[in-house]
Amino acid sequence: LESKGIPRRRLQHLAAACDISEELELLEDEPLEALRLECAVRELPFVVLRDRRELAICLLAIALWDALPHSELVREARHWGVPTSAGDAEGLIAHLVDALWTSLAEARGVPVRRLPVAVGIALVGKAARLEGCSAKRVEAEFGRMARRRGLPAEPGAGKQFYIELIMLMLVLEEASIEQLKQECREAGLAGSANVTGEAAQRELLQRRLLGAALSDRWEARGIPIARLGME
Repeated sequence: LESKGIPRRRLQHLAAACDISEELELLEDEPLEALRLECAVRELPFVVLRDRRELAICLLAIALWDALPHSELVREARHWGVPTSAGDAEGLIAHLVDALWTSLAEARGVPVRRLPVAVGIALVGKAARLEGCSAKRVEAEFGRMARRRGLPAEPGAGKQFYIELIMLMLVLEEASIEQLKQECREAGLAGSANVTGEAAQRELLQRRLLGAALSDRWEARGIPIARLGME
C-alpha cells in the first residue's frame, strides 16, 4: 500500500487502506470525462480541469481525507494551513478541498480568493483549455488579445509564456478598480489620479500592471515602456 502512495499508518483500519487502494485503481482506469462527471456530480470545482492525471490526484486526495481518522484529518488541515475550528470531518474536508483548489488555481495565475467563485472557476477552466491547445493556437489567442490592448507582439515566446500573459490579462479584466489600485501601489507603480472616469482609470491601471510584468523583456528588446503609456 505504501508503494502506491497510500499512508497505511495514518489510516485507522486496514479496511480503509484497502478501500483507498481500490479507489486508486479505479481512478487510474477512468477516462477524463468520467472523472469530470464525478466532479460535476459532487459539485467540485475541479470539474474544469482537463488533465486526467491531475483530476485523478484531486479525487484520490479527497478519498484519502474521507478515510482519515479525525486526528489525522486535523493534522492534514494544519499541514495545508487551513482552519481546524470547523471541528467535524465534513467541515475540515471542505476546507481542504478549498485549499487544494486554491493551490491549483494560483499555480495558473488565478487568485481565486479575490474573485467571485464562478469567475475563478471559469478562469481556471480557460487556463486548463489553453494548456490542452497547440502552441500555435495559444500564440494566436495571445496575439488577438495583445492587439486589442495595443501591446507589442511576442513571436516565438513559448506556449507557457503566452498562457501566463493571457491569464494575467483576463484576471486584470475581472479585478475591481480598488484591487487594481492596490496592486499598483504594492508594485510601486503610479496610480490614476490624473485620469477621470472609471473605465479610463481601469484601462490605465491594467496597462501599467501588464507593463510591469513585461518591462524587463520589453526593455531588453529596446521597446520603451514610457512610449506605450505603461509607466
